Amino acid sequence: MIEWQKLTNEDINLISKIVERFYTLNPDVKIPRLDIEMDISACHLITPLDLSKLLNFPLFDFQHDIAGIYNNIIRDSGRMKKCFPPRSSRGK
Repeated sequence: MIEWQKLTNEDINLISKIVERFYTLNPDVKIPRLDIEMDISACHLITPLDLSKLLNFPLFDFQHDIAGIYNNIIRDSGRMKKCFPPRSSRGK
């Protein structure tokens, strides 16, 4: 179970900036913003991300993590399928 209440205000602020950057770079994407926001949030709660690092990643690494999270997250648990390791995971 994902414990959404564990997101801090700082987490929410950084995730919002990450989502904004994603849509600025990809204006034609048809995925709802809330889906991307919730996927990043769920991933972060289960596999802690360095959100500042993700926000400031070079374009290729940024797109890799966002696409990888979106395509590999198990939405009811926040875990990754296919053992996808976000490059922005803490400790990397």
